[in-house]
Amino acid sequence: MQRAGRAVAAAVLWDFEEIGGFPPAGRVLVLVGKGHNGGDALIAAQAVLAQFPAARAEVVFVFGERALRPLAARAWRELTHAVGERVVVGREADLARPATSRAHPFALCIDGVFGFQFRRPALARVAALIANVNALPVRLRAAVDLPSAGLFRADFTYATGIVKTPVLAEFGAHHRSRVLAAELLNAKRRHGVLRPVANPTVGEIARTCIQSYGIFPNWVSQLTEFVLGPLLFWPNGVNKCRIECWTIAPDWGDGEGPDYWTVNRGESLCEILLEDTEFGTEIQKSMESPGFKGVPLSYQEARIYHWNQHADCMIGLDSIPPELAVEQVINEDWVYPNDPRLEQITN
Repeated sequence: MQRAGRAVAAAVLWDFEEIGGFPPAGRVLVLVGKGHNGGDALIAAQAVLAQFPAARAEVVFVFGERALRPLAARAWRELTHAVGERVVVGREADLARPATSRAHPFALCIDGVFGFQFRRPALARVAALIANVNALPVRLRAAVDLPSAGLFRADFTYATGIVKTPVLAEFGAHHRSRVLAAELLNAKRRHGVLRPVANPTVGEIARTCIQSYGIFPNWVSQLTEFVLGPLLFWPNGVNKCRIECWTIAPDWGDGEGPDYWTVNRGESLCEILLEDTEFGTEIQKSMESPGFKGVPLSYQEARIYHWNQHADCMIGLDSIPPELAVEQVINEDWVYPNDPRLEQITN
């Protein structure tokens, strides 16, 4: 989230150069929902205010501050701690005021209300709020990942990572919004497009996607154009394990060594791993509760489970202690073309 928010801020300021640059005392309006998009927007606002000491921000919590999820709430605390009185909480009613009554219009509006989990229709109150924002005289309107609810009129949509299909399809069809990928690693402006600074021999898939590979029994590794970042999971109890983080990269010479997974050479986990591990203890407790009856498997998870079933069969079901065996639940009745869900899909 930290890298995504800072990348959005950098891309926004680059694009401001097309219209004369961000004003030194500019005002930023931040629309915040509940989740990660709101957190990205808050981090982007903090990065903008860090570069412009006279700039100020107004944050509108569309569902209230108490509705913030943990990482978004942390981004809000960090913003207030970093800029102090230069950020205030705005009110929805103020956004409905006529634009002519505003002494200081907004230079930038960052939309972080909804993400890809949004399902139409938007609440009437939220739709009205977005309509009021659309009517304001804002120099540049930026959306994180996609314009919220298909209603926010973004000048630029910044995809945090790669451009997702809904942006180019449903939402992109209704908005004249330029879509740019806000790179999460080193990037530079070249011919009006954000391109990664990396080995030019790396193929298109590696440049535009994050790939992950698993090696039995405990190796999971992202393979990017920059580094190989293995994660190794070592069980050290019935309900816990140790994570081993590695960064493997070409010789970096006399510069600071790359560190893909931690901060300050192991002082703490990076934001990506914190997001993935922060709720691990609570998730484990819920899985051990009497009310937990199981989790529906996605297609990819079902493939992994089926592989573990097959591994047990190769070893020999009689050779595996019952407490270590994988229950043989995915049988031929659930393998294409016998999958009973196919009829539901076609109907």
